[in-house]
Amino acid sequence: MQDDAAIDLLKMQIRQRLDKYVSLKDVAYNPDADIVEQLLAGLAQHEQKFNRAYCPCRRPSGDPRKDAKIICPCFYSKEELARDGTCLCGLFMAQGPTGDDNG
Repeated sequence: MQDDAAIDLLKMQIRQRLDKYVSLKDVAYNPDADIVEQLLAGLAQHEQKFNRAYCPCRRPSGDPRKDAKIICPCFYSKEELARDGTCLCGLFMAQGPTGDDNG
């Protein structure tokens, strides 16, 4: 049970950090709350295991310099959002001129 409480706390902390990112960028969370919850859980598990919130869809290599690129929001997400309208794992969706919501 202590692990569940620790994961819940990490999820809350990660969500707070990501809320700041979302408020500053033309992105939104995936509208599917279940997907967001699963991805936050994956981020929290990585935070607990590796001491970093690595993207749950990418595997850390063990090289801190390479792995810095996959801390959520990852280095690759900007290009993915512009190209695909979503990041690889689906946590973020593009808004504004690059998103699908511009009619």
